[in-house]
Amino acid sequence: MSHTPSSPYDGRPRQFSSRGVMSTLLMILALVWFIKLQSLSHSQPAKGFKHPGRPPHLDTHYRTRTDFDIVLSMYREDPADVALNVTRILNTSSVASDYRIWIYIKADDVDIHTLASHFPHGRTHIIKRPNIGRDSETHLHHILSKWDDLARHTLFMQAGVDEYPGLPELLRRIESHFVQETGILNLGFVDICDCHACADPYWHDFSGLLPQTYALANRDAECEWLLMSYQAQFIASAARIRGAGQGVYRYLHSALVEPGSWAHQESYLSTTRTPSADSMNNPAIGFSVERLWMGIMQCSNLEEIANASIDLLASRKLEARRELQHLNTDFSPYAQKIKLLLASSNIPFYKCDQPAVLPRKDLEALGITYRRIPLLAVGKDVYIDSSKIIEIITTSLGKTRQSSSDKAFQVWGDTVFQEVLTLIPMKVLTPEFVKDRQTIFPLLNRPDLKTIRPSGLAQFQARLAEFEHQFLSQSTQEAPFIGGLKEIGLADIHAIWPIRWALNDLGAKNDVGVGKDVYPKVWRLLEMLPEANPKPEKTVSGDEAKEVILGSQYTAKELGIGKNDAFGLESGTEVTVESFDARPGSHPQFGRLVGTGVDESVVELKDNGVRLHFPRIGYLARFSGEVVIHYLASIRGIPPRWTAPLYCLAGNRQVVDSSLVSASKRRAYA
Repeated sequence: MSHTPSSPYDGRPRQFSSRGVMSTLLMILALVWFIKLQSLSHSQPAKGFKHPGRPPHLDTHYRTRTDFDIVLSMYREDPADVALNVTRILNTSSVASDYRIWIYIKADDVDIHTLASHFPHGRTHIIKRPNIGRDSETHLHHILSKWDDLARHTLFMQAGVDEYPGLPELLRRIESHFVQETGILNLGFVDICDCHACADPYWHDFSGLLPQTYALANRDAECEWLLMSYQAQFIASAARIRGAGQGVYRYLHSALVEPGSWAHQESYLSTTRTPSADSMNNPAIGFSVERLWMGIMQCSNLEEIANASIDLLASRKLEARRELQHLNTDFSPYAQKIKLLLASSNIPFYKCDQPAVLPRKDLEALGITYRRIPLLAVGKDVYIDSSKIIEIITTSLGKTRQSSSDKAFQVWGDTVFQEVLTLIPMKVLTPEFVKDRQTIFPLLNRPDLKTIRPSGLAQFQARLAEFEHQFLSQSTQEAPFIGGLKEIGLADIHAIWPIRWALNDLGAKNDVGVGKDVYPKVWRLLEMLPEANPKPEKTVSGDEAKEVILGSQYTAKELGIGKNDAFGLESGTEVTVESFDARPGSHPQFGRLVGTGVDESVVELKDNGVRLHFPRIGYLARFSGEVVIHYLASIRGIPPRWTAPLYCLAGNRQVVDSSLVSASKRRAYA
């Protein structure tokens, strides 16, 4: 039932229409940077930069007794680690020596005296709170209970800061941007959305809560664009906190903590999407409040966003703002993995439908003969293989929590993918599909494929057991990811993608011994993931995708040929590149070698200058003339007289293309 209150004070959010998140099969995804932010300044503002937007309402009459407070929302984090992090924050040059530490502990079994022994005596206040309302309840409670005792500036944060952006980035932002004149400084990552249709891959709230709360904190100002904050980590001045008025904090706090409030009723919950079901310790509205802090602190109007520091605005490197294209089909498991990473990194995208099997006319039109997808184009640079795509996303385009164990989880996930191929339903294996995939998945050609599925299922169950009892041994309802963490990381993505593909796309979820009753932690993690096919920003045709790529500039750094490069080839040499695990000569990519590095080879296409970036691991690159000779020599009956001319021809041509091979074969057999 919709609620339409006459004012924002009646405790119920207004109702707005939902914008559904649609998924489409067989697509090319084209990603674009924050198209809403095309007017962003690219200059790095100086420390203490002031926004020229609408002036905030400040309480300039309030006088404080303390310069700096740290407010920690703590559960069962290691107190020694937390104390060390606090010490590093206090040691930054920007933080005043007159400080207090407020620890709100939400675990009943933590000993207060032991906890207090890790922190400065006389400056630390430890307060037990019920485990309700997430981190935002802690912040709201502190603001309301210390309304007349707020420090000049308060740092609100989670006790655990191992997730993105991590402590080093948090310290850098404080050191670089925090000054005495700071009103609000975000220390998490942010995104921007239409206030009346706000959503991300994990969440949406179409109840009207966001514009209503914004109006309450901003003197009835209309909310158009909302600067969404994540992780509830920020520094705010007392003048700005109090300038919003107590009403907005009371309104949100009562909604969080009162079991009978509108925020826990189906009329509100039906308008939201959150990573987990509503509960008092993890309420659905808590995810909305987390994203509202910049709006509450009067830092969300469009002029402020447009003039804000790029460095503080996003988890991504917005200064690049490049045209991106992700080419894939929905059934492709590796494409699903990349989309999971894109969704987890909050990167928007365009899409263009593509067939699941060859031919793929859009790739051919670009001169790309390498057959596997997904591919990712960043400007005029196209990245081949999911390993290169993940590298460019995590280093240049987005931010996902990483760890030293990521590579091990990647190997585990790739191994499981090869194993679950034994679960492919026979109805999928049409002659066209098998013919299309047989050069890259030899398993599909096994004559006994129909008889090995029971063994494949047993193997899959063993992998689920590993995931449940080893990888997720520390996970909880509130922290469901690998290592017992609250936010998804690259390790989770590396490990979970073949599990989800096998369960959903291969139908393994209908088999015995793989359900929630057996592996509850695995299924809880799966339920926390973004949708498999997140909603695109726009649908484009193949011609439009090609136009974007060819009309873009190079975005990757020029490599040149590395010193002591193992290929022994000069820049400009005509080469072919193939994957080691495919049938030799089945789908070679021809081009000119223009760059090599420790982990990549860069090949430029002849006709349009598009540059393809291949990983070093798993791929072979050779002088194209040698490839032609070796390929033709393998064909029985070709006289030697044909091979020498072809070698010379290959060595003198600008680029040897696939038509040379096919024409030579026809001549040989004639």
